Amino acid sequence: MYQYGGGGPMWVQKTDLWDKYNWLIDELKKANKLEPIKNATSSKFLKNTISDKNLYESLILNPSHRFNYHELIFQTYVHINDSTAPWSQECVMTAHVFPISAQILNAEKVYCLGVDGRSGRFARPFSSTSGAYKLWNSTEWYEHHNMKIYSLMADNEKNTILPYVNLEELL
Repeated sequence: MYQYGGGGPMWVQKTDLWDKYNWLIDELKKANKLEPIKNATSSKFLKNTISDKNLYESLILNPSHRFNYHELIFQTYVHINDSTAPWSQECVMTAHVFPISAQILNAEKVYCLGVDGRSGRFARPFSSTSGAYKLWNSTEWYEHHNMKIYSLMADNEKNTILPYVNLEELL
């Protein structure tokens, strides 16, 4: 899934990290703590397999199509062309955590803490990922995923999109 799900160059260049990653996966399997996601795809893979551009864009961006598709869809944005990569417009939360939380875990609430509103190795401003948060937090998408999304960071740019909740009130 690496070539379709996004990822950083560190995973490609640092083979010792792959060894650690594979060791961790093996340990989780031995402890029966790993449940693979069997029916999943990504917006990039779908772009490469669906020739009808309108059908592809509707499948990714129309929540009634997206959330009723026979596979979980990773990544929020459509691939317009190879130079406009959707993962440069969103972060791991919107591309991977939200789809898993909504469609596999059936989470009713997700709390975002830290720098999860940034993409591109902290080099890009929050605005580059705000559109993905807006989609996931929109009334139209909520009607399909039934998941409330909150920010736990006071005085954060994300609070213009997500409602803020004080962490201490949750404890």
